Amino acid sequence: MKTPTAAAAPSWVGGGRGRPSTAPGDWECAVVTGVTKRYGATTALDDVEVEFHSGSVHGLIGQNGAGKSTLIKVLAGLVRPDSGHLELDDQRIEFGTADQARNWPVSTAFQELTLIPHLSVAENLVLGRESQYRVRSFEATVRAAAGILERWQVSDIDPRQPVSTIPLPVRQRLEIVRALERTRRVLLLDEPTSALDPAGADWLKDRIREQRDRGVAIIVVSHRLAEIEDVCDRVTVLRDGNAVASLPREGLDAGRIAALMLGRELLQTQTALSRQHAANDVAREEAIGVRGLSVGMLHDVTFTAHRGEILGIAGLEGQGQHELFTTMFGARRPTSGMVLLDGAPARLTTPKKAIAAGVGMVPEDRKTEGLMLHRSIRENLTLTALRKVSVAGLMSARRERRASVPVMASLGLAARAYHRSASALSGGNQQKAVAAKWLLAQSRVLLMYDPLRGVDVGARQEFFTWMTDFAESGGSIVFYSSDIDELTAVCDRIVTIYRGRVTGFLDSKDATRRKVLDGMLGADE
Repeated sequence: MKTPTAAAAPSWVGGGRGRPSTAPGDWECAVVTGVTKRYGATTALDDVEVEFHSGSVHGLIGQNGAGKSTLIKVLAGLVRPDSGHLELDDQRIEFGTADQARNWPVSTAFQELTLIPHLSVAENLVLGRESQYRVRSFEATVRAAAGILERWQVSDIDPRQPVSTIPLPVRQRLEIVRALERTRRVLLLDEPTSALDPAGADWLKDRIREQRDRGVAIIVVSHRLAEIEDVCDRVTVLRDGNAVASLPREGLDAGRIAALMLGRELLQTQTALSRQHAANDVAREEAIGVRGLSVGMLHDVTFTAHRGEILGIAGLEGQGQHELFTTMFGARRPTSGMVLLDGAPARLTTPKKAIAAGVGMVPEDRKTEGLMLHRSIRENLTLTALRKVSVAGLMSARRERRASVPVMASLGLAARAYHRSASALSGGNQQKAVAAKWLLAQSRVLLMYDPLRGVDVGARQEFFTWMTDFAESGGSIVFYSSDIDELTAVCDRIVTIYRGRVTGFLDSKDATRRKVLDGMLGADE
């Protein structure tokens, strides 16, 4: 298998007809100077200065709304700031110009994927560069794509497969591969591991190190403090549109970074939550569970989540957890076994029946499965509670607002978002809106499937607190996360799954990261 070096890349990379030589490592330092960007009365970036170096990994971190997204777009040439410029070695470059595109070529893998769903993997990988790969037929496109996948050490993706049929973690890897393939000087990764499993995250770390050794400047945007500490040589912290600190690797400390992000000291998540109810010796009534459930790759799975409990599900990507959640929500029918509600068999044969029974679903892909993006938050929230906010079959604006604003407030969602389009909100606030929808519907069971993907540390803390409050008020949560630390922080018990089978049950007091990972890897089988 080829190692992805400059020699292994296509001949057009770093030169060729009409292209200046922009080989990795032929520059030393790039300084973003005095960048300010306003949208009306809102200042997204305020006189930001950041310094990047060739052959270095630089982290950008901050809460949702801190200015990361705007800075990403400025660096990628997608947004022209009101003021500020780039100094590349001794050359001054204005953002959003042809000079930036020519001398500061940024290859970007966005968190919000840019792949075209109805096209194949192969077509997505070579799209826009067909002549450079010399492809004139679908078969030639497949061969070129197979070479790309081999070059970046991805062997488990069929280049003929339509992107719409592959799971989100695989799509994110494809987004990253496409960016890697097109990298010349600068690689910008926006929340690159938000949907990757541990193996995928390790794969990405290896690719980042390879590109750094080639002399590429890598800019990583992440909400995961451990990830930032692990891969970055330097970190810049953004808060309220300002670059409040830039720290070298030896100065990276999770507590310090969190305090800079929030503007206040942040206690350890598990300490702040004080999950006392998890240790209370009280009788637990059954809320939702499965008995002998088999569907897809799941085989004979049995567990129960109780009222007042947050039950975690831990598994590597593709171990059957998606089939589990969609079956519990009525979107898939089991081949054998059953779903239980209140300890009795339940016929949740459609999502409509699950919702009517008090079961809500917070999906991983909030933009396509959780919200109508071009509708207001008001419309999104009331969609599952139309009878509650209508009179004689007609919507009541007063009832809508009276019902919606309190549940928004309980999740830290500002009332001013009530009439805003869902697409205008940050990722964290969008996920809050999804959860608020189920609160308004008075769901007593929530199925939460990797809901905190791409959510910043502050919003994540708010979610943990809200989840705890929901459970302590008598609700039940079944919570899958691709981040083990999230599971150990908030769950009362954790069920580990490997190859479609339950491998263990861990109480919160025993659920160390190592024990959870052992169960995810089937260490006890």
